Amino acid sequence: RRLKSAIATGSDRATSEEILLNNDPTVSSDAHYRVLLDSMGDPIHVIDRNFNIVLFNKPFEQWIQNFHIVIDDCTSKSVFDVFPFLPAAVKDEYVHVFKSGKTLVTEEETIIGNKKILTETRKIPIFNNGVAERVITVLRDVTERRSIETQLMQHVLFEKLITTISSNFTNIAIVNIDREISEALRAIGMFMGVDRVYILLTYDNNTKADNTYEWCAAGVSSQMETLQGIPASHYPWFSKKITNSDIIHVRNLDDFPHDATLERQLFSTLKLKTMICIPMICEQNVIGVLGFDSHKEKTWTDNTIALLKIVGSIFANTLKRVRTETERALLNRELKRSNRKLRQVALRDVQTGLFNHNYLNAVIEQEFFRARRYYKAISAIMVDIDYFKSINDLYGYAFGDLVLKQFARHLRKIVRRYDILVRFGGEEFIIICPALDRANALGLAQRILEVINICNFGDKKNTVKLKISLGVAAYPEDTVTKGIELIELAERILNKTKECGGNNIYSSIDMDHEQPRIVIPHKNQMVILEKKIAKLTKRENQGLIEAVFAFARTIELKDHYTGEHVERTVGYAAGIARRLGLAKLEIEIIRKAAMLHDLGKIGLSEKILLKEGKLTVEEYEEVKRHPRIGADIIRPVQMLHDLVPLILHHHERWDGTGYPDGLRAEEIPLGARIVALADVYQALVSDRPYRPAFSKEKALEIINEGSGTQFDPSIVTAFLQVIEADKRQ
Repeated sequence: RRLKSAIATGSDRATSEEILLNNDPTVSSDAHYRVLLDSMGDPIHVIDRNFNIVLFNKPFEQWIQNFHIVIDDCTSKSVFDVFPFLPAAVKDEYVHVFKSGKTLVTEEETIIGNKKILTETRKIPIFNNGVAERVITVLRDVTERRSIETQLMQHVLFEKLITTISSNFTNIAIVNIDREISEALRAIGMFMGVDRVYILLTYDNNTKADNTYEWCAAGVSSQMETLQGIPASHYPWFSKKITNSDIIHVRNLDDFPHDATLERQLFSTLKLKTMICIPMICEQNVIGVLGFDSHKEKTWTDNTIALLKIVGSIFANTLKRVRTETERALLNRELKRSNRKLRQVALRDVQTGLFNHNYLNAVIEQEFFRARRYYKAISAIMVDIDYFKSINDLYGYAFGDLVLKQFARHLRKIVRRYDILVRFGGEEFIIICPALDRANALGLAQRILEVINICNFGDKKNTVKLKISLGVAAYPEDTVTKGIELIELAERILNKTKECGGNNIYSSIDMDHEQPRIVIPHKNQMVILEKKIAKLTKRENQGLIEAVFAFARTIELKDHYTGEHVERTVGYAAGIARRLGLAKLEIEIIRKAAMLHDLGKIGLSEKILLKEGKLTVEEYEEVKRHPRIGADIIRPVQMLHDLVPLILHHHERWDGTGYPDGLRAEEIPLGARIVALADVYQALVSDRPYRPAFSKEKALEIINEGSGTQFDPSIVTAFLQVIEADKRQ
C-alpha cells in the first residue's frame, strides 16, 4: 500500500516529509520507522487518533528535555498529558487534521527559561485505506529565521521612512522647517520604540550646545529647557567623542569610562537603560548631535546604526541649508532696509520726514496724467510760514527746526491720508490733493489756516503763534496742461498772497483783485461744498466702522467658538434692551457693543483661547486684559465712542468683584450690564474647550442664582421674560 497525504499549503516539500509519507509506520516495523525518524534533524513525534504518542525520534527526545520531561513519560501517553501546558486550540487542530486529511502548519511561541522560542509545527496526516489514522508532528525552531525576516522588514521600512523624511526636507519652506523636523523626530522615535529623540546643535566652535529640537514619548519629561547653553567642559568625555565624529553607544553604566563622571551621573538621573548619539556632520564639520534615549534595554544593530548616520546627515544638511538661507534672508532684509533708507534719504526731507522736492518731481506728472485720463480733479496747495526768518533770528535755528517739525506734524494730521505732503524748500510746503477740486481744496486750505492759527509752537521755555500764507491751484478749473504748471501756478498765487499781507488764502480767481481777501465761496458754492464734505465724512466714517467689524470677524479664525457666540449674544442683548423699553438709538449702541464685546480677544494667543484645561493664574490675568484691549482698539473711531464703556465694562459684576475696574451696581453702564448677562448665558449653553454645554434649564438656574451678585436683578427679570417669549414663539 502507498501512503497519500494532502498538504494544506499546496506545495510538497521533497525532503523529510516525502520520506515520511512514503514509509507508513502502520506497516513498517517501529524499529525501522524509528531509524527513519532519527535520520531527520527536526524533532518529530507521531500520534494516533486517541492523541497518544506512538513514535518519536531522538531530536524529539533532546527537545523535550527543555521542558524537563522524562522520555519514559511520553510513550503511549496522550500528548496533552505529556504537555499539559498546550492550549485547547491544539486539540482542535489535531481533530481538524484527522477530519480534513490536510496538513496544517502553525506557529507557536514558547518561553524556555528567559528565552522566547518560535516553533513552526507541521501536522501531517498519515492515511490507511483512505482514512487518516495517525498524524506526524514535525517541530522546527524558526526563531532565528523569523528574527532575520523581522530585521530585514524593519530595515526596509526604516529605509522608506528615511527616504520620506529626506524627500520632505528637499523643498520645505524655511518657515515650516521646525515643524517638519519635529514631525520627523516623532516618526523616528515611534518607529525605533525609544523614549526620547533630540537634536543638540553646537556653536562657539563646538564649545556650547543647545537642545534645539526634541520629541518625547508619553509620560517622558522634556529636557529642552534644562539642556540649553551646555558648556562642552561639563561633559568632556561626551564632547571629545562627538568632536572626533565618534558614535556614542551606551548599553549600561559600565560602558562609561571612569573619568566620565558627569556623563554617568546624567545617564543615571534620566534613568536610562540605553543611549546612542550620532554626530551630525556637514561638510566634514560636526554641527550637532542626533540622540536617542531609552528607559528599557534596547539592541542597536550595525545596520540600524548605519541608517541612523544617514538620518544624522539628512538633519545636518537640512539645518545647514536653513542656516544659510536664514543668513541670506537676513542679509537681503538688511539690504532692503538700507536701500529703503537710501530712498528715504533721496526722497524725504531729513528734518521733517516729509517728501522732498525730488519726490515731487517724480510723482507730479504721474498724478496729473492720471487726473486728466480719468477726468478727475487735482489740486495743489502751497503753504508758506510768514515771517519765519524773524523766528530763527529771535530764538535760534534749533528752535526754528523744532517749529518746522511741529508744523509738519500738524499738516500730516489735517490732510487726507492719500494727499502728498512735500517740503518744497525752507519754510515752504506743498500739498498735492488727488481727486480734489478747487472748492474742496479751498475748504482744506481754510481748515489748515484755522488750525495753525490757534496752535502753539515751540518748547516749554518759548512758544510762538504762526501766520501762514496759502495759494491754491486746481485742475480742471485752472487751465494748465502739465503737473509742473500746476505747481508753478500755486507758487505764483502764494506769492500774491504774501504780497497782500499774508495769513490768507488765494486762488487763481483772486489774482485779478487788487485787495486781498479771505476766500469764502459764495452761497451756492458753500451749499455744494457742505454737501460734498458731509457725503465724504459719512462715507469715511462708514468705511472705518465696517473695517472695525471686519477686524472683529477675524477672531473666528482664532477661536471658532467666539464667532458663533457673538452672533447669539447680540440677539439676547438686543432682546433685553427692547424688553427694558430703551430708545432705538440705545438699542443699536448695545447691539453694536455686543457684536464687538470680544474684539479684544484678537490680542490673546490661541493657546489660551483653545486651552482644554483650567487656566493658570497668569493665563487668567492675560484673559482679563481683553475688555481693555477691545476698548483701546475702537477708541480712536469717533463714530464708535459710545461703545467704549460698554466693551470696557462687560465683565464687571453687580457686587463689584468684576474686572477691569471693579465697578458695582449702577456704576456699571446699563449697556455693559446687558451685554454681560447675554454673554454669560450664551457661554453657559455653548460647548467650550474646557467643558461641555449646560442645558438651557441649568443655565437659567445659574443666571437666577447670580441675580443681585453677578447681575443686575432688573436685567435678569427682563432676560427671563425674553426667554419666555421665545418659548411661546
